[in-house]
Amino acid sequence: GTTWSGAVTIVGPAPVAQTGTSGTCYRYRLTGTDNVGNTASRTTTVRVDTSAPTGGALTANGAAATAGGSTSANSSGSWTLARTDWTDAQSGMTSSTLVRTQATLTNGVCGAFGSAATITGAPAQTGTARTCYRYVLTGTNAVGLTASVTTTVVVGPSVSAFAVVNGGGIAGRATQGDQIVVTFSDPITPSTLC
Repeated sequence: GTTWSGAVTIVGPAPVAQTGTSGTCYRYRLTGTDNVGNTASRTTTVRVDTSAPTGGALTANGAAATAGGSTSANSSGSWTLARTDWTDAQSGMTSSTLVRTQATLTNGVCGAFGSAATITGAPAQTGTARTCYRYVLTGTNAVGLTASVTTTVVVGPSVSAFAVVNGGGIAGRATQGDQIVVTFSDPITPSTLC
């Protein structure tokens, strides 16, 4: 702000503990006066902000990201992103950054996530079967306080082809020898086909 008020004298020179409320600026001026009235001064300002950025939001594959992390499943190999960047009314923002990391999916469990790639905007996403994609939207304000939300998209096997094969019986009627052939996008464990 531009208006200063509430001047108080601080007795020193020993350290005097100071406290302040978030969203307030404190100006300190040290003034020295010699025996004939000459003065000199030094000024510094402390800006107090204990509130992290607010308003950041991210949706991936239809699932809203949360502070604790959310998860959604995908079998099509493509999904959309929607994001709202973080803001900070007190100190202002340094950055609002979205990153994506990948991990291998094994028996339904995501492995260790690799290095992060920064995403600009909210472009359409694509992925490969049996892969986990973690998205983190992080906001950092001008005094270094951060806030983030996380969501993970788990891409599993998908049906890539489906066919009914006539085994030599009567067309249009289920008879001995007919087959239903389901082709998956990658190898799967037969015992999971209940």
